[in-house]
Amino acid sequence: MTITAPKKTAAIITAFIYGCGAMVIVSMATTVFLYNRLVQARHEAESALAERTQREVVNAELRNKLLVRLEGESLEELAMNRELIKEKDPSYLTAYELARRPR
Repeated sequence: MTITAPKKTAAIITAFIYGCGAMVIVSMATTVFLYNRLVQARHEAESALAERTQREVVNAELRNKLLVRLEGESLEELAMNRELIKEKDPSYLTAYELARRPR
């Protein structure tokens, strides 16, 4: 009676094929994951750009309001209404003087 043993090379080839299949599946999953991250990053960049543009508009409006209030004529009018006097030689408070002041 003859006993035939299966070739061991068939098991190695089968393991190699399964390994290659697993690597293909892992690479496909990684590709999908990275693509989703890319799309998410693009969406976040677009929303950040839109928010920045909106903040620039609000900033420009605030600057316009500030400039209107700080015009020379309106400041002089405000000073006259509050009976303030314009000094010829004003003295300013500096950070150095504030640091030296005892507490």
